[in-house]
Amino acid sequence: MGAALVMLVVIFLTKNCPDLIIRLSGQALTATQTQALATLDPNAPWHQRLIVKHRRLVGVAIPFFFFQVIWWSSAINYDFWSLFPERYFISITMIFGSMIAGKKMLIVLGNTLSVVSLFSRK
Repeated sequence: MGAALVMLVVIFLTKNCPDLIIRLSGQALTATQTQALATLDPNAPWHQRLIVKHRRLVGVAIPFFFFQVIWWSSAINYDFWSLFPERYFISITMIFGSMIAGKKMLIVLGNTLSVVSLFSRK
């Protein structure tokens, strides 16, 4: 039911609001970003070069490192390691659950994208 609703919304937006889909495409370069990349000074500070050249990587790395620091700090502070000998099955369950959930999401996205490509052709 949820996958069908997502497909209907995506089809509706593709047909009626093509500009919205382009704006929501995420990592597409805007004119300002293209200009910043073209006019990047080779003598710019390292952090400016990193942000301009590798903005996708930086966009993923910032939240990744933020939550890793919080989790590892909590794990060390509250001694999560002592729970694993007794409750190791929880970790195994979470691994299999995430694999099933990830596969389901890939199936839903694959079906949605195939339907969108069928309806968006001219």
